[in-house]
Amino acid sequence: PRIVTFICLENETWTAAVRRFCQDVLGFSEAAAERLLQACHEASDDTYMFRSSDIPSTVCHHHAAASEEVPLVYDVLHFCVRLSKADGLLLGPNLLQDTFLTEQTTQLHGLGVQGPSEGVLVREWAWLSRKKARELAVLGLHRPQDAVGF
Repeated sequence: PRIVTFICLENETWTAAVRRFCQDVLGFSEAAAERLLQACHEASDDTYMFRSSDIPSTVCHHHAAASEEVPLVYDVLHFCVRLSKADGLLLGPNLLQDTFLTEQTTQLHGLGVQGPSEGVLVREWAWLSRKKARELAVLGLHRPQDAVGF
């Protein structure tokens, strides 16, 4: 199983956020992102929402820094997606490998760069085992008691 945390931009639907994250960050093709969205819609048996003030473990460090000054609350949408081997091949190697790199062209202002400038942000990703995720109490691994189902 893979647990992915991503942020919806203000006034962005969750489907647009999933599509954006999959294509822009994980490097999925348009067809792969659409297949994942289709699987999300099919996953209604294990879909629920809950609120959390915990910083999700896969969200960038600037959220943790901001939460020191401004209390952050996340509306978390959880769904479990079942994918076939063919889906896994379509979605690409990033979901099948234990670790992988992604590159994203972005504004580097605030990352030690003086003034606005554009550059490439390289991220190294590692999937955790279920055991390690339990040890770290990863947000979203277990359904909270106050979760609202769909």
